[in-house]
Amino acid sequence: MDYIEKFSINAEKKWSIIHGEQKGNPNLFHDKNEEIINELLNNNELIILEKLLDSNNDSILLECATALLYIDDEKAIQVLKILSNTKGLIGFTAKMNLNAYYKKKNIT
Repeated sequence: MDYIEKFSINAEKKWSIIHGEQKGNPNLFHDKNEEIINELLNNNELIILEKLLDSNNDSILLECATALLYIDDEKAIQVLKILSNTKGLIGFTAKMNLNAYYKKKNIT
């Protein structure tokens, strides 16, 4: 299984637990994706996650776009802007992640 597939599965499981669709600890899957992100960052390969920005799954889109903020990926920023207009936890989280990114970059 490659990084993209693992990242997708972890994102889906994390948000499935958060939404109460299955039992478990969402932090476990968050931590697994953080390990993938760190490894890809260390190898200057984080951009490969951009392939996931074409997903139809909002959980995958949110997790992937958030990860790509590390490299200031413009497509990821646009995806988060779109997600931030949706209702529920995904939209709220996308909005908070964008706000944190803009604050870090001193963008108003």
